[in-house]
Amino acid sequence: MHAAPPLQVEVIRPVALRAAVWLLVVMVCVAMMSWSLAHSAPVPTWVSATSVGGTLFALLLGRQHPCHGSLTLRWDGQYWHVGQVEAVEPVSGEVVVAIDLGSLILLRFTPNTVSRWRYATWIAVTRRGLETHWHALRCALYSPRPSQAVPFSA
Repeated sequence: MHAAPPLQVEVIRPVALRAAVWLLVVMVCVAMMSWSLAHSAPVPTWVSATSVGGTLFALLLGRQHPCHGSLTLRWDGQYWHVGQVEAVEPVSGEVVVAIDLGSLILLRFTPNTVSRWRYATWIAVTRRGLETHWHALRCALYSPRPSQAVPFSA
């Protein structure tokens, strides 16, 4: 089997994903504040501190989540490279398909080196806007990697 040919696509993050992330952040904030207000009149200090800390943590994670903007996803035949469209140097690593719903694929990108993308990143890719490259992208995602390829013997 041969590896898929090189490919580069621009992935525009779905608006629904951004809305879902911020809805989750708001729900966590409301839950933390409700939990704090549900205690008796003299609220213990640890309850207030936990509530405020949880709310700030949720807001920070919501802001840090890379669900805004668009990404460049490139396959060079051996490695995947992911980067912001306006970034100078993309980060190389491994991409694994986590969920495939046909017109929506959830990818898990794990960088090979320590960079600004220190941890695995989840990338939602939709068919909308990638119709002409969709089949090639799916082939690249599911094709064997060069190190995984089994040598042909006659």
